[in-house]
Amino acid sequence: MHDSLSVVVHVYNEEDNIINTVKLLGKLLKMLFRKYEIIIVESASTDRTPQIVDKLSKTIKNVFIIHQEKKNGYGNGIREG
Repeated sequence: MHDSLSVVVHVYNEEDNIINTVKLLGKLLKMLFRKYEIIIVESASTDRTPQIVDKLSKTIKNVFIIHQEKKNGYGNGIREG
């Protein structure tokens, strides 16, 4: 088992996918690492993604959220995360 890993996930309008993605990613990371974190960079989504990721961060201790005020692109989201 490895020591630790941080994973950055950049999202925009992913209300239909984000819950399953985070849960599956969390299960995988839990099997492989002693410590892990999932950093979600939410990029000014126009659907319910911001509310969904906020709820995930409150119910899953290893999930952290960064909200961007405007959509700046994938690379910017990864750098900010």
